Amino acid sequence: MTMKITGLLQKTQNRQQHQHHIHQRHHVHVRHRRAVAAPVEIAVNVIYSSSVFARGDENNQDANGRVPGYAVVNLDGRYRVAKGVEVFARVVNLFDKRYSNFGILGENFFTGPGRTFDGSNAINEQFRGPGVPRGVWVGLRYQWSLPFDVQP
Repeated sequence: MTMKITGLLQKTQNRQQHQHHIHQRHHVHVRHRRAVAAPVEIAVNVIYSSSVFARGDENNQDANGRVPGYAVVNLDGRYRVAKGVEVFARVVNLFDKRYSNFGILGENFFTGPGRTFDGSNAINEQFRGPGVPRGVWVGLRYQWSLPFDVQP
């Protein structure tokens, strides 16, 4: 059984003494891995990120506020079939949580009827980058060893 915890705390202040967070103020990644039986191993990891100001919001006054924080759960596992052969699976964003992991301030020019282009009536908006949706991968991995040492 192994457990790994990592974290990041980074904060800066600009000349106006406003706090401007270049990265998430808190970012925590916790992983727990366990061998269930001799050939089977499973792992779960949780990623948490706190809220962050959008890029371009240096004075922290954007009406939309911060890009909200989030937590995502991932699973993975493997089954050793034989020496050098294993089947693996991975599920990312197990609960299919909708979240944004990035934001930037910009101008929206699609403000006309039916959200068509209208270059004369642009409005300031916060654009957010969506996080990864649920994804599932399954595969077969084969690893072999050479009968002799290969020197570089």
